[in-house]
Order: sequence, then structure tokens, then C-alpha cells
Amino acid sequence: MKHTIKWITLTLLLATGVGLHAQTIDLHLECAPGGQDCVELKDDHGEAFQVQAKPGFQITEANVADVWEAIDEFGQIQLRMDLKPEAAESFGELTGANINKVLAIVYDGRVITAPMIKDRISGSITLSQGTDNTRGDRVWQKIPWIKERVNRTEAQDRTKKQLRIAIYVTLALVLLVGGLAFAFRRVKPARRS
Repeated sequence: MKHTIKWITLTLLLATGVGLHAQTIDLHLECAPGGQDCVELKDDHGEAFQVQAKPGFQITEANVADVWEAIDEFGQIQLRMDLKPEAAESFGELTGANINKVLAIVYDGRVITAPMIKDRISGSITLSQGTDNTRGDRVWQKIPWIKERVNRTEAQDRTKKQLRIAIYVTLALVLLVGGLAFAFRRVKPARRS
């Protein structure tokens, strides 16, 4: 069964000075007020959410195939994650079975955001930071395995960029030297017979 890759954008609203120590981002489904196995979690603004006590899905290092930062068309920094096939299937089943329900995104016991599931989502997840392009307040930079993988990806990108620059400079020098050699070559006088 083929699954289309769909992106979910989860806006992460962060307060300054948040002490984050967890290694996972938990995804909890909403539950009816007073329901069994429900807990109340709050966001940084004090808004309460009734969610299932057990996360329906966890974003962990083990279930993420690739992770990188990107800038969207509005200049917002995003964290994009491709899930491994097993995790993508599990996340797709969770979201497919819970369309039009709220999915609370929880980190370190706090609700970061709580979007409504509009469609089955599998393959990739996008976490959006907002309009602040500074490095200081991104929640994913406080999760060691994500920070390490994003930094490694950035280092690989810098290395590739430096290699491309070196190739372009070398080609420009070869063309310059070749052009100068051609322009200043000695013209042999024609032989007269």
C-alpha cells in the first residue's frame, strides 16, 4: 500500500526560559472532559487541554530517518523530519483513524500546540518555529539528538558548498589562464616562398 507524503505544520509557541530536558516529542490525542485515562496538560499560556494520558505517538531518534532545518516561503524556520517506514505507518494509522480530532504536541510535559488532524499524515512531519530566525529559542535545539543531527546536516551542507566554490574558482582560473594564453600567444610569421 502506497502512502503519500503529507506535511503537517505544527507551530511551536515557546516562552523564553523554558527548561526542556525530554528526549521525545509526545503526540497525545484529545479526550472528552472527565474521560477515563485522561490528563490535563497546559500550554505556556495556561490554556488547559484534556488529552489521553498515554501518547498516541512519540517522535524519537529511533523512528526518525532524516531531520533538517529549512526556511519556508514566509521566512519561518522549520524542522522537517522524515519518519522511518514503520513509524510512518504507525503515525499514518493514528492520524487516519482520528481525523477532525485534536492532536496535542507535548514536550517536557507542556502542550506546545494542538492542531486538528485534517487528513491521514504519514512520511514526514514539519515543526514550524515561527518568524524568529535566531538560533536561541528553537525547541528542537534543546533535544540533544535532534540538535546533533541538524548540526551534522548543516556541517555537511557547508562542506558541499565549500567544495562547489572551490570547483567554480578552479574553473574560473583555468578559463582565465587559458584565455590569457590564447590572447598573448606568439603569432608565427607566415613563410614566404
